[in-house]
Amino acid sequence: MVRIKNRYLLCQIRFKDDILAEGINGKLLAAAIKFNIQDLFGDYGARISSTLQVKYYSPYTGLAIIKTGREHSRLVWNAITFITMLKSTPCVITVVHVSGTIKKLQQYAVIFNQKQIDILKSSGKIKGMISVIQLIHF
Repeated sequence: MVRIKNRYLLCQIRFKDDILAEGINGKLLAAAIKFNIQDLFGDYGARISSTLQVKYYSPYTGLAIIKTGREHSRLVWNAITFITMLKSTPCVITVVHVSGTIKKLQQYAVIFNQKQIDILKSSGKIKGMISVIQLIHF
């Protein structure tokens, strides 16, 4: 038996004017990524998208964890980069980190969130975002 090796991608989703996009969830994100993969890579992309899963998505932090096969991780990364709209809302999706295990990716996500909070504290934007920061949980 052959072990199937996976990659986990930590993505940050930023919407225009830092709005909190309502109605966007993991299923919608997965559908957008799968559509983009098929659009960019054709029939080969249809096969790639069958191994794709969104394991986690938080609208408050804008972070998503996406699972894909190791051999297709770069193609999925390319497709994610080309997404510019989610549910008719302009956005930018950036792959922040890639890992072989979800545990290490979660550890990095906690560190990444802490850095983002520190940046907000130093810029003075944190006062209005206290309720959002209290919602950040893994």
